[in-house]
Amino acid sequence: MEKKKLLLTKWIPEACLAPYEDRYEFTMPDVPDVTMPEEKVLELLPQYDALFAIDFTAGKNVIDACLAHGVKAIANYGVG
Repeated sequence: MEKKKLLLTKWIPEACLAPYEDRYEFTMPDVPDVTMPEEKVLELLPQYDALFAIDFTAGKNVIDACLAHGVKAIANYGVG
């Protein structure tokens, strides 16, 4: 089975992702405390199955791009 590709907008420790690496391929910034800019998210989206928005506002431009490129899920991680 081909791995699903997830685009994460912020770095997550490898230990948190390790249990899922057999089913998913993750792309995220290389360093902690850096949020991927919207322009980069829009550039990369066509290659991904899902967007995991961490410390990132998935506004109309991002949601429209997800719909246009067949992104199957948008998840938000936040408080409040």
